[in-house]
Amino acid sequence: MSFVTSERRTLVMKRPSTISKHAKAALWLPMALAVSAAAQAEIHFNGFASVGGGWIDSDKKDSTYLGYGEEPTFDPDTVFALQASADIDEKMSVTGQVVARGTDNYQAEFSWAYFSYKVQDDLTVRLGRFRTPFYLYSDYLEVGYAYHWIRPPVEAYSIPFDSVSGVDVVYQTAFGYWDNTLQFYYGGLNDEYYQNELKTDLNVETRHQTGLAWTLSRDWFTFRMAYHRANITIDQFDDAINKQLVAAGLTSAVAGAVTAPMAIDETLFEFYQVGFRIDWESYLLAAESTRFEPQDGPASRWDRWYVTAGYRISDEVMVHTTYAKAEDNAANMASRYSSPTLAAIAASALSNLADDKESMGLGVRYDFRPGAALKVEWTHVDDHRAGAADADLYAFVVDVVF
Repeated sequence: MSFVTSERRTLVMKRPSTISKHAKAALWLPMALAVSAAAQAEIHFNGFASVGGGWIDSDKKDSTYLGYGEEPTFDPDTVFALQASADIDEKMSVTGQVVARGTDNYQAEFSWAYFSYKVQDDLTVRLGRFRTPFYLYSDYLEVGYAYHWIRPPVEAYSIPFDSVSGVDVVYQTAFGYWDNTLQFYYGGLNDEYYQNELKTDLNVETRHQTGLAWTLSRDWFTFRMAYHRANITIDQFDDAINKQLVAAGLTSAVAGAVTAPMAIDETLFEFYQVGFRIDWESYLLAAESTRFEPQDGPASRWDRWYVTAGYRISDEVMVHTTYAKAEDNAANMASRYSSPTLAAIAASALSNLADDKESMGLGVRYDFRPGAALKVEWTHVDDHRAGAADADLYAFVVDVVF
């Protein structure tokens, strides 16, 4: 199953339109605290922006990739964000971040809003909505200035829900010359995303979402690994497949029999990640591998990875290349059907949701001003699924932080 993602990932995701009662409380509590503390705490503002454009050259007419088509467009990688933070006292602070994305018609929304309490120098607890620590670059996923790409490789960075409402604990310490960070969280979300293959909006809810991320770093070397799990419900997933089967010519009765076992309701999903980054003198080398695996049901198992390398020609200019691959395994639900015919139809429908593509890219980053970088990239994508199109994406962006 292929989730469709947005801003800096595979396709277009709609941001939360409905949030559970408990998630709303977690989201707005930090902002309420920030307002009440404004009289006694100085509020600090900073932000970032990415403005760019691009187009694709494809072997199939009317193809799109990452929101880009054959005509130049300027929305898919464009994002503006403003972050406000205030120290209530030496231990407590509040943080909120408002983001407007081109993929969401520049509608501003709170992507982060949390309260922090420093229990001791090496231990911090946060409550509210914060970034889910799925990936090596999760902490600054949308801050394009923080990395060398225009966007992280979408084949690997593909989970459409990148924030969670809940509580986390961050423990930071040093082992000799090594910095050690452990982050544990618990929470959930209620979100909406656009599923490209099914061509429809789907609601996703996660419950009992937990994760543990460990980062070990020293000077120019960083190693990271993480494990996450959640009970996930995706409303109308089976109905969306049913509509496609009927549109393809099956009777409602046959389509209903095929999709009857395909509900995703409180299904346990697990996510594994391991990666490293070497940033030594003029050289950059990084790689990351992930697996997103359902324990049951119709969703595909995702196996994704990338490797990237860069070289700084000067203090201002870096050239880089990246290879990324998505090789999913469609769910095998043959045991759910008494009829081989129904099982074959189900297998065909689910295979269309399993991603199978690879990309190779070349890029240049030019830091033309302090806090500002121009990036230009070419990416070639081979999509190995039946009927899918290969494409070349030409894109540029200007990233700034302030």
